[in-house]
Amino acid sequence: MPTGREDVEGDGADHLDHGPPSPPQARRMLLVTVLVLVAALVAVVALTRPDGSAAPEPTPSSPTTPGRPSTRPTPTPGPSGTADRYAPVQDTLGAPVLPGADPGWDLFLEGADEVFRVRLATGELVRTRIRVPAGQGYSSAVVTGPEGLLTYSGPSATAQLVPDDGPATEVALPGVEDPDTYPEVYPGPPGELWIAVRDAAGTIVLTRVDARGRVIEGPRPVPVAGSLWADGRGGLLLTAPGGLWQLEGDRARRLAVGSATAVGARALVVVVCDDELACERQVLDRDTGEVRVLGPADPHDTRYGLTGSTSPDGRWWARWTLGSEGRPRVQVLDLGTGSTVLEHELDADGLLDPLSSMTWTPDGGLLLLLTGDGLAAADPRTGQLTSLDAPTGELYRLSVRS
Repeated sequence: MPTGREDVEGDGADHLDHGPPSPPQARRMLLVTVLVLVAALVAVVALTRPDGSAAPEPTPSSPTTPGRPSTRPTPTPGPSGTADRYAPVQDTLGAPVLPGADPGWDLFLEGADEVFRVRLATGELVRTRIRVPAGQGYSSAVVTGPEGLLTYSGPSATAQLVPDDGPATEVALPGVEDPDTYPEVYPGPPGELWIAVRDAAGTIVLTRVDARGRVIEGPRPVPVAGSLWADGRGGLLLTAPGGLWQLEGDRARRLAVGSATAVGARALVVVVCDDELACERQVLDRDTGEVRVLGPADPHDTRYGLTGSTSPDGRWWARWTLGSEGRPRVQVLDLGTGSTVLEHELDADGLLDPLSSMTWTPDGGLLLLLTGDGLAAADPRTGQLTSLDAPTGELYRLSVRS
């Protein structure tokens, strides 16, 4: 058989063997292979871009106009490299909420799934996602303390602690897990709260706990059924047959023969009726025990129970009433004269939670309130209601910590 032909396939046919390629041929083959691989890689990159287009050519930089800082924060990645959805996030509103406010005042706002802690003097805020969504309801409450905010949702019977420096955690409160009872939560001394558990017969059992749910006092029964209110000093008031009572340990002390319509640390507003059902408003000075008649009562004073609060300095009385077409209306009255100094009807449907949708600044100078579509401040000295910057979205409850 001639040289260069071999039956390599074993099929009886001769195949021409060219031998190894020459060096120039090998270099050309290597170059062609590299070019093919590069072209394939470019095609794969182009196809995997989200819009299917090639990367844009770089353009010369141009000046940008700085805008107002965004209120939508970028979460800080956790150790795993992904953002912890429950970790607190630092942010800012871009401007003070109350210019000139005490730098130690923090406003807490509870939304549907977040709690915001806003420094009123600067607009700096921290937002923390809560683990159980909040909702509207008269049996819900927020309580501030040195550790942060404790929020209680009546519909879900769930308490959550939102600390200043960590994620929200669920807190087990004694008595609230029983489906046959009706728990209520009220502010207690700083960092503490009262839990009132009612059974179907109306019997009330009180327990005082800290923000972690640890029992400090109780449980102990209340002698008679009635309506409970936080007294603005860390204690509890009871409206029951015979009048308004201050609960003091195992005993009760009567403060007035009427029922409370507004409560505060310095002053109470009560409605007292005579034998012919002629009713008047009375102001009780809690420091001196002095009682003054403020004027005749009106139906709104007792229609919804306790729907107002008095300012920390004892000068003003703020309350919710119903305006036209059932819209909520806020009123502020002078406790010295009984005159209305501010009245404003809100563009919101239904009555907001009366005791958790408004709060006074610690000096008593302004009333902060939720309006159904944001946050506002009522100044009783000028009679003006001013909208304030606040996080967007639904807001249910608020509280101030000093």
